Amino acid sequence: MIQIEAVRIIELRGIRDLEIKPKRKSFVISGGNGSGKSGVVDAIEFALTGGISRLAGKGTVGLTVLRHGPHVDRRDDPSGAEVALTLYVPEINRTAVLTRNIKTAKTFTLNPDEPKIRAAVEETARHPELILSRREIIKYIIVEAGERSKGATSALLADGATPAVVQKQLRHSDPRITLGVYGHVIGNQQRDAVENRSARIEQFAS
Repeated sequence: MIQIEAVRIIELRGIRDLEIKPKRKSFVISGGNGSGKSGVVDAIEFALTGGISRLAGKGTVGLTVLRHGPHVDRRDDPSGAEVALTLYVPEINRTAVLTRNIKTAKTFTLNPDEPKIRAAVEETARHPELILSRREIIKYIIVEAGERSKGATSALLADGATPAVVQKQLRHSDPRITLGVYGHVIGNQQRDAVENRSARIEQFAS
C-alpha cells in the first residue's frame, strides 16, 4: 500500500501547473465543469500506471496518451507533460518521489529508487480498482445500504480485479463462494481458473 504526500501536475490534460498536498489524508476536489477535477484523477492514475483509463476502452478510438495526454496547448510537445508523485510506503516507513513523463509513459523514475519502494508502486499499478469512474462511484452511492458491498465488488470485478483479490477482501473461505455471487460479471477464463484452483486444493487436502 502507498499513501500520497503530494502531487505535482505539469501540462497534463486540462491542467497547466498544479500542486496538491494531501499529506497522506483523504481529500476532496471541487469545482465547476471543465475546471480540471478529472485531470487530477487522470494524473494520479498516469503517475502510477502509465495509462489514463478515460483514453482507453469503448468510444475512445484514436485517442492515445501520447497525443491526448498533454495539455491541448502542449500537444506537440509531450515531453513537457509530466506528473511527480510524492508517496509514502507505510510498511517500510519510506518516502519517495515518482516521476513519469508522457513521452516516456511506460517507464518512471524513483528518488530514492529502492527495491521495496519500487515493488510497492508496481503492486499498486497492478490493481485496476485504483481508479473508479464517476458512473461507478455514483452507482455505489445511490445503491441501498444492504447492497452497497455487492455493488462495489461488482464494479471491481468488472474493471478487472481478480476473484482472488475479491475473495480476500470479502473473507470468503472458498473462491467458489465469490464466483457463486459475482460470477455474472467475470469472464469465463477467470471462472475456469478459479474452479481449477479449487479442485487442486481439494485434491491436495484429500
